[in-house]
Amino acid sequence: MTRYALISDIHSNHVALLAVLREIDEQGVDSIVCAGDIVGYNSQPNEVIAELRKRRIYCIRGNHDEAMLEPGGERLMNSLAAEAIRWNREHTEGENRDFISSLTTSITLDDMAVYHGSPFDSNEYIYADMVDEKLASKSGKWVTVLGHTHVPYVREVGGKMVVNPGSVGQPRDGDARASYAILDGKECVICRVVYDIEDVVRSNEAASLPQPLSERLRWGV
Repeated sequence: MTRYALISDIHSNHVALLAVLREIDEQGVDSIVCAGDIVGYNSQPNEVIAELRKRRIYCIRGNHDEAMLEPGGERLMNSLAAEAIRWNREHTEGENRDFISSLTTSITLDDMAVYHGSPFDSNEYIYADMVDEKLASKSGKWVTVLGHTHVPYVREVGGKMVVNPGSVGQPRDGDARASYAILDGKECVICRVVYDIEDVVRSNEAASLPQPLSERLRWGV
C-alpha cells in the first residue's frame, strides 16, 4: 500500500517547507500530497512553488491560491491576509503563477480524496469536533484529507478516516513547529518539525510584510 506524506497550508514559508521535506525524506514515503494554500502570509512564494514543482508533489489549490490568481480576490480577507496576498501576487513569477493556475480544487489518489476546506466548500473550516459521517463519506473514499484550519487532527467516523495534517507554514494550534502527517495503510500519524522561524521573519521584514504575520509564527497562532 502506498505510504503518503500529507502537507498543507505552506503559505510561502520555504524555510518551514524545507525542514518538513528533510524529515519526510527520512521516512521513506512513496508520494507527497499538498492540500492547498501554497501561497499567502509570508514572503517566499517562488521558492515554495519551485520546490513543489521540482519534487512533483501532488497539489490542489486553496483559497489563498485562488485569491492570488485573481486581482481583487483578497477583498473578503482580513487586512493582514489581503496585504500579503497582494504582495504574493506582485512577486510570484510567471511560471510559478502558471503552476498555481493549473491546479484543481480537489484530487483523488487510490482510496484518498483531498480537498482544501471541505468536500462541500473550499472556504469551509472543518475542525475535529465537526467531522461526521456525512462529511467522511462524501467522497466515497476511505480517507478524506482536508486543510484550511491550520489545526491538525485524525478522526475516524463510520469506518472512514478524516485527516488534517495541520499547517507547514503557519500553525494555529499553539505549537509553532511545522506540522504534517504520515498516512501508512490504516494508520495516520501527525508529526511536528522545528524550523528556523527567525529566518522567515527576516525575509518577511525585508519584504515589508505586516509585522503581526511574523509574530504569529513565533507563537503558533
